[in-house]
Amino acid sequence: MASRFTRWLAASGVFLCAVVLSACGGGDPGPVTPQLGTISGMALASADSVPVAGARVSAAGMNTTTAADGSFQLQDIPADARVIVTLTAADYADGLLVADVQPNQTARVTARLVRAGAATVVDAASSATVSAPNSLGAVDLAANSLVDADSGAAASVPVTVRVTPIDPAADPQSMPGGYATSANEAIESFGMAV
Repeated sequence: MASRFTRWLAASGVFLCAVVLSACGGGDPGPVTPQLGTISGMALASADSVPVAGARVSAAGMNTTTAADGSFQLQDIPADARVIVTLTAADYADGLLVADVQPNQTARVTARLVRAGAATVVDAASSATVSAPNSLGAVDLAANSLVDADSGAAASVPVTVRVTPIDPAADPQSMPGGYATSANEAIESFGMAV
């Protein structure tokens, strides 16, 4: 009887070790699947809420263009992060939004794009003041202060400048950005120009 019990105990011990080793897994766990989400939104004109078609939308290295109804969708966006969404459209100042992207969910945003101010051509080698239309806002440009974004060299040709006033009292959503501190507390603005 003792020998049968001994064999059973030995066999049980081998089985238990196999179960423990199998549960531990061991070895390489394989590639980690990134957590992704989606950003879905609308681009509307700030003045009259008309859809802005054909606007270029970019976020986290992904790009798309708004449809005729102003809608857009960006998929495969890294999740668990605040992502900056940039919108660029002809005749409008660039829009900038912040989207909180969660894994396997769709973050919904609405961009309120402001019509760009009138264009003024300035000599980059000379100082100039460019005023916003129907506003007290203006930008003073020092001589040789405008540079080529790619090379960093001073611009050597005439430059087109637009100053666009934004009235947050008329349409708070037209303000670009997230307007919150790092502690997620709201900040206040009394106006801006882009």
